[in-house]
Amino acid sequence: KNLAWLRAEIHRTAEQADAILTDSRFSALEIRELLGVPEHKVFPVWLGLPEFGPPPSPEAVAQARKALGLEKQYLLMVGTIEPRKNVPFLVKIYEALRDFDGDLVLAGGLGWKTGPTLRAIADSPRKDGIKLLRHMDDARLSALYAGASAFVFPTRYEGFGFPPLEAMGRGAPVVAARNSSLPEVLGDAAEWVDGYDAGEWARKIRSVLGDPARTARLRSAGYEQAKKFTWAETAKQTWAVYRALG
Repeated sequence: KNLAWLRAEIHRTAEQADAILTDSRFSALEIRELLGVPEHKVFPVWLGLPEFGPPPSPEAVAQARKALGLEKQYLLMVGTIEPRKNVPFLVKIYEALRDFDGDLVLAGGLGWKTGPTLRAIADSPRKDGIKLLRHMDDARLSALYAGASAFVFPTRYEGFGFPPLEAMGRGAPVVAARNSSLPEVLGDAAEWVDGYDAGEWARKIRSVLGDPARTARLRSAGYEQAKKFTWAETAKQTWAVYRALG
């Protein structure tokens, strides 16, 4: 029903709009190309990061890990379980990391078409190490980011990409798919992977986990990248669009 409504209404809505605000240059380009909207009507405005408060202390991270039953080191992905997040492939990556003696943590609610993901977890030979966590409050999510050995994001499509940026803001090194909006949003602060070969992803993750200097560089670059995204700047740019229309 949602798709039918969009097909019927989205072109007319875009045509009638005085301006269209979107959250990335990538999305702006798609809007122009797919809806035939002239460039002067589309305004990409980056979003801001949630204010988690000060970084959690090592003690807070340890307490959160204990409460969540995370005794081992872990790889993390945050996001609603749905097809574009590509979680079954992430499970394959985890299986390819046979030398990684840690867990894979998936934090997020269940979305749509979750069957393949839940089956991939249930059928995995490493299922005992895969933790599916739901209903996380901000403090616990912040600690979960901060305690991760790496944040791994093999998504197939993002209009913006909050989770890896949030991970950077909490000091987790990020390994991400080079597609859609992610190169724009994450800049040079991520370890990039092209394509979807589980062995190549495993190799990139090993290269991060096995090189403390490389991990430190990613952490430092991630902190700086995350600082670029504030709601104050989002509001400033949004207000500028309204003023221009006035």
